Amino acid sequence: MAFIDTQSGYTRIFFLLNVYLYVRVCLFICLSYYEDYYKCDNCRNDSFAMKKDSEDVICYPINMRVEGYIYNSESKMFVKCYDSCQFCQKSSEESSSSEHNCESFKEEYAPSYQYLGN
Repeated sequence: MAFIDTQSGYTRIFFLLNVYLYVRVCLFICLSYYEDYYKCDNCRNDSFAMKKDSEDVICYPINMRVEGYIYNSESKMFVKCYDSCQFCQKSSEESSSSEHNCESFKEEYAPSYQYLGN
């Protein structure tokens, strides 16, 4: 590709040997994003949500099972389960310390037979 400049009274020809064009787009699930194009600031619509109190700033579909989190329709965010839960029926905000409401447990935890779901 070449460009010609004749404004200075001389004819100058500039050649571009290598041209790089960088186009950065945010993830489809993001409405807007931080400086890094893979970290959402807001989700595209109400069928996606972010994790509450997490440095992970990615939007997840609300019907997706996210390990260690459960979707809360009131806050419109994924909220943490108890640390013992891989997946849970209720968040740690909605459960008591004696009832973790786990669907499945992390490998390092053994289920309680006295308190089911713990």
